[in-house]
Amino acid sequence: MLKILEDILITDELQGRTPRASNLQAENQALRALAQQLVNQPQTMLQSLVDIALELCQAGTAGVSLLEVMPNGEEVFRWNVLAGILKQHVGAITPRNFSLCSICLDHGTPQLFSHPEPYFTYYQAAKTPVVEVLVLPITSENHALGTIWIMSHSDERHFDSEDVRVMTSLADFAAALLSNRLKTQELIAKNAQLEIEINNRKLSEAQAHESSERLRVIIENLPGGAVFVVDQNLRYLFAEGEALSEAGFKPEDLVGHTISEAMPPSLVPKYEALYRSCLAGESFEYEHNAHGRSYISRGTPISSENGEIDAVLAISYDISARKQAEETLAADFKDMQLLRELSTRLVTEDDIQTLYQEIMAVAITLTRASAGTVQILDEATQDLLLLATQGFERSFTNHFYRVNASSNTSCGRALTIGERTFVYFDMPQSEDPDGSMQMHVDAGYLSAQSTPLIARSGKRIGMISTHWRQHRQPSERELRFLDLLARQAADLIEQRQAEAALRESEAKYRSLFETMDEGFGRSYTSSIRGNRPSTVDNRVSFCIPFCN
Repeated sequence: MLKILEDILITDELQGRTPRASNLQAENQALRALAQQLVNQPQTMLQSLVDIALELCQAGTAGVSLLEVMPNGEEVFRWNVLAGILKQHVGAITPRNFSLCSICLDHGTPQLFSHPEPYFTYYQAAKTPVVEVLVLPITSENHALGTIWIMSHSDERHFDSEDVRVMTSLADFAAALLSNRLKTQELIAKNAQLEIEINNRKLSEAQAHESSERLRVIIENLPGGAVFVVDQNLRYLFAEGEALSEAGFKPEDLVGHTISEAMPPSLVPKYEALYRSCLAGESFEYEHNAHGRSYISRGTPISSENGEIDAVLAISYDISARKQAEETLAADFKDMQLLRELSTRLVTEDDIQTLYQEIMAVAITLTRASAGTVQILDEATQDLLLLATQGFERSFTNHFYRVNASSNTSCGRALTIGERTFVYFDMPQSEDPDGSMQMHVDAGYLSAQSTPLIARSGKRIGMISTHWRQHRQPSERELRFLDLLARQAADLIEQRQAEAALRESEAKYRSLFETMDEGFGRSYTSSIRGNRPSTVDNRVSFCIPFCN
């Protein structure tokens, strides 16, 4: 680690850099807005913090990384909110014991890093250079909560002491917000304890109602979550929250009922084990899916005044957005690896037909399709000729071996308008004059897309199409990767066309040179036999092709 710090930790350089001019007016406006948001809209304040950091510090990316304990007990930093170039990586995690954030928290002061990718290789997956990273700790009452940071992706932007000053103010706001969240959770637990005591002491219904209302007001500030209190008999004493209503439940559906009465039978064994372990003094954390959403539930034992555990406080949070971000990152990595492997094959594989088939297979995988084609444009006729296909019967491919702009298929339409086209084949017969759409339906396909292959000169040279057995259009992410594949396919076709043209040109000139050599030989032989030598004239004519 010392060697890594020597190579990338450049905090000392901050003192030697000339600070940029302060923009106090913009900074004051931003801080006033944050102060109001801390009171009125705390749930969106972290995102506002990184948006402001990005603008005030002229950074490439800004983010907040919070400490989190995984189900296996491992501590990690999670990129909870992001702004700027890397914002699509929100939800990503880095190890607690091997990251820029951990170095910052260990020092307890702002730290500046330069080009960390060679050591912290997980940054390389972003495919974006990381020139500098300024990381500041977020602490509350000597308790480390995480970090706030900004990144530079260009050698033209280097951070200085002015950036440290601005980011320190933003770190203080982040600490205030997170501290308030922790206190809110503590307040929820205390109110839950009060609810139990009120129940045990049989206080009046009015007192219990008042306490319950106070608790509900607190829980209204927990967007996408829900709070439950379960007693020793696994009976719900309290149930409230936004996630509860989103799942189609009301508090009265749970309160007063045991978990076996309120839950589906398939869920009872798991939750009974979790609640009983918590009543035995062990906290729990459990990720689960319900009602089409992803949640994480954390359970904490609640003790009475005599120290005995008599209930469990469980708080559930909706983590669907985070899960979706993780799945998107995983899918991006998988598809990028697929394209990388294909690019290697384009260099090493000599069989051009094998390459076309592999391009076809990758297109089908990227768009989650069932079939597809790769076609090349015949410049003489402006027809599309089939190069590779997958998922179709021989009779079908024979019929569509040559497609022109008049065809009612997706590739025919794309050839006509010169851009990507989406088609549904189950259309009225009046819209299918040549019957090509019905042929696709008969083959079992209801939709397709066709993407033109464009040479780097801008000339259309082919088409790549994928087909689905249901009505479907690819997502923006799938189309982004399909465009990358189309670029590879177009380059391959253009390269092979150039090689073919070169071979044809070489053959043409080789034939021409051989003809000239033969004529020169006849002329020279004639001069030896006593005729007037014409060597000079023939040599002059021999040079004409080079002059032309």
